[in-house]
Amino acid sequence: MVSIDISVIIPIYNVEAYVETCLHSVMEQGHSDFKVECIIIDDCGQDKSMDIVYRTLESYSGDIEFKIIEHDNNQGLSTARNTAIRVARGKYVTFLDSDDKLLPDALDGMFKLTIKYPEVDIIQGNIQLNKENKYLRSVLEISKEKLPEYIPNRQEAKHILLSDLPVTAWAKLIRRDFIISNDLYFIEGMVHEDDMWELCASQYIETIAFFFPYVYYYNNDITNSITQKADKTRSLLGRISLISRAAKYYKEEPCIDYYDYLARRLDFINKSEIWASVENRKIVRRSISEMRSNIAKYNCPFPLRLAASYFALPNSIGSNRYILSVFRRFSGLLKRYYIRKLTNV
Repeated sequence: MVSIDISVIIPIYNVEAYVETCLHSVMEQGHSDFKVECIIIDDCGQDKSMDIVYRTLESYSGDIEFKIIEHDNNQGLSTARNTAIRVARGKYVTFLDSDDKLLPDALDGMFKLTIKYPEVDIIQGNIQLNKENKYLRSVLEISKEKLPEYIPNRQEAKHILLSDLPVTAWAKLIRRDFIISNDLYFIEGMVHEDDMWELCASQYIETIAFFFPYVYYYNNDITNSITQKADKTRSLLGRISLISRAAKYYKEEPCIDYYDYLARRLDFINKSEIWASVENRKIVRRSISEMRSNIAKYNCPFPLRLAASYFALPNSIGSNRYILSVFRRFSGLLKRYYIRKLTNV
């Protein structure tokens, strides 16, 4: 059996307008010095995405190995990725959303760093936006003025993972053994699965490298994405789960990075405002209660206790528009206070 260096993982679900471009971006990758496979997961969409996939692959004559795995029913992004991880043969895996694309020579550029740094766990590439957005650019782009090419120190790599890496599964080359040996599969059924993956990966990261040219083209103006959905129940549940997990990690290994991650990267104060868009408040209230119990159980310091209290506040004030307005205005002041306390912990 031919040894594979990189497995490109593409879940497919209702992306008929984008999937052909996505596949061509893989087919056109330069890879003379390494072997590539592309694993496509059919997650049972309702459009003609898979018809386009089969038609596109029929016309391909290169040496990238394409494999299609069909789910029996729609199981979601995390499950699709996990399915592919388990069957992947590559030493490294990279995730590609089917409404985005790889930029030319992305794989070649990142793979060269695996030769230069053979022990690297994760290589982070740069991300190009389809539509200019200053905020997204600030959290997704990496800069060689701020970051070194390689970090071999565990504590520094952990800090960088939680503070400076884009919170995305894509635009990364990840050593498959790093995922398998540490059981770093994506949590199934949750929103913000990429955020949770990075939080969990921070427990095991030893080394990280950066490839500063653009490798990934992100379609950030698609209106039917999960972040645009009106009901924010699952989104808020995902954020609450992250605080609970951070509390557990703090108890196991006290480290400012866990609540620094929540404050600065997840921006929990602004996210808590989505309470007004939550439809299933019963399940959210139960999750909030469990979160606050975890915070108390692990005797977490002030910043995490504040995070838990702030997330719980909308539950107390309900949907009164006047109170919510005051709540939003208060958030800026509270956030500044939180950051000041954070620096003194």
